Formats: sequence, C-alpha cells, structure tokens
Amino acid sequence: MKDLRNVALVALIAFGGCGGETSLGKGASNCEDAGHSPSGGRSGASAAGGTGASSGAPSTGGVTAVPNTPGCSLPRPPPLPNPTAAETERAELALDFCKALQRDGCLPLRSGTSRVALQLEEVCSPEELLVACAQDQLLEYHQHVLPECDDEWRVAIQCAGEASYPQSTCTQADLTGAPAVVCVAEKQAFRECRSTQDGPRRSVSGSRDTCTYGPGSYTSCEARCPGGENDFRMQCNGPPGLPQRCQCFINSHATGDTMDFGPTHVIYVGDCADAAARMANGEVCTNRLDCCFEYTDGGEDKCRCGSDPNLLIPPPGFPTCEAAAQALNGRVVDICPQWEVELPP
Repeated sequence: MKDLRNVALVALIAFGGCGGETSLGKGASNCEDAGHSPSGGRSGASAAGGTGASSGAPSTGGVTAVPNTPGCSLPRPPPLPNPTAAETERAELALDFCKALQRDGCLPLRSGTSRVALQLEEVCSPEELLVACAQDQLLEYHQHVLPECDDEWRVAIQCAGEASYPQSTCTQADLTGAPAVVCVAEKQAFRECRSTQDGPRRSVSGSRDTCTYGPGSYTSCEARCPGGENDFRMQCNGPPGLPQRCQCFINSHATGDTMDFGPTHVIYVGDCADAAARMANGEVCTNRLDCCFEYTDGGEDKCRCGSDPNLLIPPPGFPTCEAAAQALNGRVVDICPQWEVELPP
C-alpha cells in the first residue's frame, strides 16, 4: 500500500505538517508522528481533510487544513504517520514539480496520466489543485516506475520542478509524454529506462486478428488489435493473481458505459494474455462493430453498433443486423460516426 502512504503524505507536506512551514511549505520531514498535534493528540483538522476547521484555517495542532471548496472533488486520504525518508523525498519532489506548474498557470495539468487534477473543476482552490496534482504524480510513480528506474525518475522530476512552463508548453509538462520541451535529456533517460524494464510486447493470433499485449502507458496491461481499418484496444488493471478489469477502446474512443454495447462495457479477463487472446478470437472488443446501423428517431439521425443485434433493440430482439435495422426503418453501415478515427482539423 505504499502508493496510499505517499498520497497521504502529499497534503501533510503541502500544508505544513508538524510545526514546519504552514503555507505550501515542507514540514513533514521533521515529523515524528505526522498528523498529531505537538501535545500528542490528533489535530482538529488534518492536512488531508479532517473536520473541525474552516477552509484555510490553521488547526489547533499547527497543521493547516486543506481547503474544502464546495463542488471540488479532491480525494482526502488520512494523514500519514512516520513517513520514510524516501517517501518524504518523493512527495516533496512531486510538490515542487506541481508548484512550478501552478506558478506558470498549468494547473489543472492536462497531460500524461494525471486524472485527479485534470477532472477538478475551476471552482477548486489553488491549494486543492496543487495537492491533486502531486497525488497524481505519486500514483503514476507507483503505477509505472519500477525500482530500477527510480534514479531516472528522481532526476527527471527534480529537473521538471526547476523548469519554467510557458502556456504553450503545458501539455508537454509530464515526464512520460513526447516530445519534451524542457528537461529533454532527463525525460528521455527516464523513458528509455522504462522501455527496457517493460520488456518486449508479445503477440497472439486468433480466428479474427493478431493482437499484441504488454504493459501500457497508463495501465498495467494493454492489449491491442490494429488489424484492418479500425484499431481495437483494451486497457486493463488489477492486482496480480486476480482478474483484470478492462475497458474497450475503438479508434481511441472509450466505449464506456453506453447502451450501444449492452451490459458488457466492463470486461473481466484472467490476465493480459487472456485479454489479447479473447480479442484475437473476436470474443470481446473486436466484435463490437459486428452490427452497425443508422436510423432516424423523432427527426434525429442516430447510429448504433454492437456485437449482438439482440442487445441493440429492446425485446423481442432480432436475429440479424439487417432485421434490426429494418425494424427501425434504418440501414446497415460499416461503422457509426462516433467510433470512426478522428482526423486532425
């Protein structure tokens, strides 16, 4: 659970900790028991979002509370007791990087795999955006950085924390994206280390396609079948030894929770090899354009795709795609516009 330990540490360092600086300063490295007041009791409002203090008000234990702006969905982990030196260093490097981004107007960060900061609305306070950004960096660290690449990560993020980011470069600010516009050599060394640690992608052939699989840029598993005119991809995550939970993408469009594909928008597989094999055999994801038809409903043009025509129209359903299309006075097409490749403007 080291990832949760580091995420919990972010807010504590950002907002002072045990007697350190109180406004986006560094205090956790001197904590003997982070999250407790100097007298030994738990503080009234922890740096990770406890109760008992108003937004921005210091708590009785000397820890500044993370603001709680209405409508801002910042995750609030509990304070982290007794962080290790490595955990503290990583959290401070993440915060320094995010402070540089915030200083230059690049938060919320809209690049890389940052999800928390990206989804926060503008109603969030600068402090909340900073903590969210740093949480993202540490979650990405634990998702993508193997121990063999720790040195390269630290060098890259330290350089990134000392850089400047004009508005035109915000989208290239993350450590893994390309092309890099700042800290080019440091980021390249980090990417090269990651690529050698990930190992080669493997392939599997089935009745429909030949698909590859291996670690993804954003997930522990990515299976991909690029055969034909359309690109099918599944991104999966899950602890080792348990089923992987996957989502299907068609031409980079996430299928998500949509009626087009019936109840199977979330897919479970045994492991990454199983995901690729099932895609190669047309059992999941690659079969989702097997039936596409367009029709008019209430004067509005619509189009639906799926693997089974019985799932595309309410019961009694139809045995063929042509029958389903005819039932709605529509016609069969190869693909619906919402799943086509998006061409640059």
